[in-house]
Amino acid sequence: PLEHYSDCLRSGEWLAALRTPSDPKALGRVAGELIRFVTVSDNPDPLTREGLPHAARQLILRQRGVLDLVLAAAEAPLTAAGAEGAGSEPSVPSKAQQELSRSASSMATGALSSSVKEMKRALTLCMVLFRHLLRGHDANKDYAMRFVPRLQLMLGLGIRSAGALTEVFLENESVLKLVTDKHVAKFISLIREVGRQARYTKFLTVLCQCGGLPIRVNQWRICKMLVHEAPELLTSLKLEAGRVLVSGDRQYFPVLGQVGGSMELVEWLGHCPRDDT
Repeated sequence: PLEHYSDCLRSGEWLAALRTPSDPKALGRVAGELIRFVTVSDNPDPLTREGLPHAARQLILRQRGVLDLVLAAAEAPLTAAGAEGAGSEPSVPSKAQQELSRSASSMATGALSSSVKEMKRALTLCMVLFRHLLRGHDANKDYAMRFVPRLQLMLGLGIRSAGALTEVFLENESVLKLVTDKHVAKFISLIREVGRQARYTKFLTVLCQCGGLPIRVNQWRICKMLVHEAPELLTSLKLEAGRVLVSGDRQYFPVLGQVGGSMELVEWLGHCPRDDT
């Protein structure tokens, strides 16, 4: 009920939980409640809830400092002993960050420990909340541009930070004009190191257009850095005897490597993993 959300905001309960994120369960609970607060949907599950964004509440939470707090809360467990300042890459990643990084790899084996699993859920909810605070809200997106370097440090951990970062740029022309080679290079590096996952290629797609119109400088940048300089990360198609064949580098496309380097397009699509994070 709206009265519950109003009471939580007035009492400072939510803000206090974000400022001291030592309890992953409490952090996840508060992030989930805030997700429900800023969205209009019948789905009660904060991890899958989409619906419509509530613009007035998005603005209220940003003005109350929630964007800053939720990002800081997500960063806290990822630095070794908290020695580094916010937004700086830790010289020694925490044990939790190392586990998350290993588990996010497409070649990962083994399960996460229960404590890290609980923390991963909380951090994922923080990133989902961050994204919902930006959806369709240009003023919040412009404000969030300052967090791009910090969000980039959280990529490749399987906590949906790519979705949060993508939302900063999505359909926001003023922000899309600020894209640099570093932004593109980070995602190309992730495709190379973590694997070909849809959330990484989606980010590159978002950079290429706004409102159905091309952002040519970004199109040229991605073509140069991906198509020209990293062609091994892409598949190629050819028509042979009436069949469409897919081929690719065996290191990055092991399924193709197992069958001699190429297979029919329909068969290849059946092997492509789904990615919804």
